[in-house]
Amino acid sequence: MNTSESFLSNIGTTDQTLLNDLTQVYTTVGQVTRLSTVGSSPPTTPCPLDNFACQPLIIAAVNFNIYGAYVAYALGIPGNALACIILAKMKPFNSSIIWLIILTFTDFLNLTMRFVNGRVPGYEDWSCRMFYIFGQTFTFTSYLYVLGLTCERFIAVQFPLKMNQWCTIRRSILAVSICLVICLGQSLYVIEVYRANFFKDCVLREKYKDTWGYLYENFFQTTVLKLLPIVLLILLNILIVRRLNRAKKVQSKMTESLNKDKARQQKQINRMLTASSICLFICVMPEILYCYCNPLIEYSPFGNRSRIILINVYSVMKLYNSALNFLLYFIAASKFRSEFLSLVTCNRLGRKEQTGKSTLHNVTSVTKATSVGYSPTVS
Repeated sequence: MNTSESFLSNIGTTDQTLLNDLTQVYTTVGQVTRLSTVGSSPPTTPCPLDNFACQPLIIAAVNFNIYGAYVAYALGIPGNALACIILAKMKPFNSSIIWLIILTFTDFLNLTMRFVNGRVPGYEDWSCRMFYIFGQTFTFTSYLYVLGLTCERFIAVQFPLKMNQWCTIRRSILAVSICLVICLGQSLYVIEVYRANFFKDCVLREKYKDTWGYLYENFFQTTVLKLLPIVLLILLNILIVRRLNRAKKVQSKMTESLNKDKARQQKQINRMLTASSICLFICVMPEILYCYCNPLIEYSPFGNRSRIILINVYSVMKLYNSALNFLLYFIAASKFRSEFLSLVTCNRLGRKEQTGKSTLHNVTSVTKATSVGYSPTVS
């Protein structure tokens, strides 16, 4: 399978006419790219501008999708794997860390599936549908996991004395499992209504386009599994910020009973959550707007040209929602950075710091002992 086919398989549109136009665009862009990179002489018949596949905006959108996706895979697949290892090493290990690890691992699986999608040998009907089912599942569970972590942060701020009682590791694992079952269950319709076409893209069967394609995917999934989690994220984050601003003194008194490491970790998790929520909003909103405005765009004077540009943009934006976890955590949380440095240096920095603290402690002990009139015994 060539590059254009593999990226078409990740776009996920169900309109056969639009898929045909996309195939024409990717074929044209691929030919222009090959001619410009090989260093051969210009073609005798240049790409005419009256061919919509040759228009600069469309070519730019396609190249943004292709090369932007490669960057997302290069950042996200190893970055998420590394982030899972670092989060597992962070102490204390609590329910919030469980949410972050599961979220990061889900994004790792999502990126891996999308990278492999269309590139495996023998890519037929069954593999097309399996990739589509698990791609949908990992995408939607990622949204719900960010929402679940936000709900836990809201409980920590609004009901700090109940945090340890309500938010346990066992309950977090149960909530994660419920989200996974819901998202997997609602994706099983793909087995019946989708088939692979000639270009090895998963498309809706003709008789299901108005029901499953238009009503279920464009409106139900977009509203319940995409828009609703984002609306709840915005509301909960506003409530969290207002609560923190209005009750800083009360919050500080309530956290005095916690050890300093645990209080510091709560702040680190809040920062990582805020960064993940902002990233989710920016990366997913283009797709939501497209799904709601698609009927208007379809009958506009620009028609499929605008749709091709928007599809290529939001397709790669979805990838970056899963690819930026490591960078967001690294920027937002100093404890994550220190764990990363400890991992890549094989804990040499940590041993040096611990040796320095031990030496300082010994010097302090000798000074105190001398000041009270005796010297420590040296064996």
